[in-house]
Amino acid sequence: MTEEDRNLKVVKAYWEAFNRGDAPAALAFWTDPVLNAGREVPRAFIGKIFEDLRTRTPDIRFAVKEIVAVKENVIVRGEY
Repeated sequence: MTEEDRNLKVVKAYWEAFNRGDAPAALAFWTDPVLNAGREVPRAFIGKIFEDLRTRTPDIRFAVKEIVAVKENVIVRGEY
């Protein structure tokens, strides 16, 4: 398995967890602290965002439209 294949697998697993509404599994993919909008915040901050999204839009899903991996970078184009 190539580096790109491994990275694609990780990113796809993240979005699958997100779409299942499994916040703990999705959060496990994030570092702690998280770099968010140029500043470090605790991973728990992202967890609160997940909770808020699920409360406001319980059926939220992310549909991957295009995914490309080059070495350690994975770019995803999609829509909620």
